[in-house]
Amino acid sequence: MGIPLFLAEEVQHGHIANGITVFQTGIGLESTWSPTTIEEIGKVISKEIHLQGSHIVYGPVLDLMRDPRWLRVEETYGEDPVLSALMGAAMIRGTSGGNLAGENAVISTLKHFLAYGVPEAGLNGNSVMIGMNELHQNSMPPFKDAVDAGVLSVRTAYNSIYGIPCTSNKYLLTDILRDEWGFNAFVVSDLFSIEGLKGNHFVAETMQEDHLWLWKPELMLTWG
Repeated sequence: MGIPLFLAEEVQHGHIANGITVFQTGIGLESTWSPTTIEEIGKVISKEIHLQGSHIVYGPVLDLMRDPRWLRVEETYGEDPVLSALMGAAMIRGTSGGNLAGENAVISTLKHFLAYGVPEAGLNGNSVMIGMNELHQNSMPPFKDAVDAGVLSVRTAYNSIYGIPCTSNKYLLTDILRDEWGFNAFVVSDLFSIEGLKGNHFVAETMQEDHLWLWKPELMLTWG
């Protein structure tokens, strides 16, 4: 059908495969306070992924960690938006900076858009109640800097924000990401997050309606 095949791999602290270089988890890398180190790590990850014939990497994780009960703390670059932004942009530069003609270039995927790391009660994927100021001043900057660094893929988050699922949120995915930030590359869903519009968030009555939300932007919920 002429549709190119992209192979994707998890790379939270190096490619998750036998015989591959393993680095510290995100929270450990954050403790280096060294974007230069992160950029070099990105180059190693890209080379190893590229040599295996893959094209896309799932990472970096730019969720801010504000609740130690959350079970994915170790994947993040910590709680500070400035440091997370510096680390995230460095990883993007290391993995190609959006230049797919570069040596060993891969497509990095930012995770998870947005506010995934501050769920109610610390429960993974739980709803998020966060003010617009907090969302813009803290949660968004790491993603914005990574977009500016040339990232070519952004993954939606499982959670909802004030009851609006991030996977079908026009304000986040269209108004902010596309229109305001000028991002024109891939937006991808997380595992079963499209099905979750029906099964977890209850904003769709059928699986067919789940997918209709994604193909009909005018159906996406907006708040502001």
